[in-house]
Amino acid sequence: MELQSIAEQLESTYRKVENAVSWGVDKRILLSIVSSYVASGREFNGKRFLEISDMIKQKSKWYSPLRGNLMYVFASIIDREDVSPDFRLDQLLQKAQALKGAGFKESVHLYLAASLLPDEEELYEEAVKAKNLYDEIKKRHPFLTYHDDYSYSVLLRNNGNPSEQADVMKAYYDDLRAEGFMMGNELQWMSQIMAYGNPVHDRSLPARAAEIRDSFKVLGTKIRATHFPQLGFVAGFRLNAEELLRLSEIVKVLQEMKLFRWYKDMAFPIAVQMMMKELMKVEDAVEVSVAATIEMLLQAQQTAMIATVSAASVASHSGGE
Repeated sequence: MELQSIAEQLESTYRKVENAVSWGVDKRILLSIVSSYVASGREFNGKRFLEISDMIKQKSKWYSPLRGNLMYVFASIIDREDVSPDFRLDQLLQKAQALKGAGFKESVHLYLAASLLPDEEELYEEAVKAKNLYDEIKKRHPFLTYHDDYSYSVLLRNNGNPSEQADVMKAYYDDLRAEGFMMGNELQWMSQIMAYGNPVHDRSLPARAAEIRDSFKVLGTKIRATHFPQLGFVAGFRLNAEELLRLSEIVKVLQEMKLFRWYKDMAFPIAVQMMMKELMKVEDAVEVSVAATIEMLLQAQQTAMIATVSAASVASHSGGE
């Protein structure tokens, strides 16, 4: 896709989303919704979108996380032309219930994680697998592991023995720290993403991530902690030099857009989404040993960005940064 076309699609979709949603929605949340539609190639329909939002209100309790500041995000997750919104919402609620039955606590992250569960009958079994992995992760990082790790536990639930996989994640975390990455929740998410498709500890991956971080710094894009999950995807996909250059070009185009004037940090995660969309169209474009499709990775990447944006949005409205 031409860089100008990416910018035009983002601008056009943003205007439609902005006209549809209520006043006062954090712009970072709007941008994440916009990128979801553009990256997945879906056309935004304001009337349909608001109907889905109303459906969420009708089918959820007033105190449900579905009705919080991310309600419109969940509307964008449910909005798929090939399946009725009513059926998709019921599926999401059933998946959330399965996760709660397995021991996950009610939160906005429970529903984000539920969106990554497969559409199949054995939901509870899949949920238990995710909870077993979550518990193993928490044993190794008790102070870092919380609700925002739910999605990654679901994503990696079939990646091997839970204890062994948690060890691999911990090893990646320690390797990344040795490469100069700042400790914290974002680094844990990055280590979890690196373990996806790489169930055996690969020391070259953290080193690769550090190389990419340093390359982007030279190109004028500083990789911040909020970008760590997306950097994990980029490192795991083992993009070549040409593809990394293409990614940096997309980042620059986004940063120059008026949309990103006050939110330049969002340019990198959205650029990663656009890059993954392009890779979906090129057969054998990238070598990566993952069991799921690139579409699932794109959804997982979107979830990672939403989780980060949500945390930043809540912090800013609470007076933090």
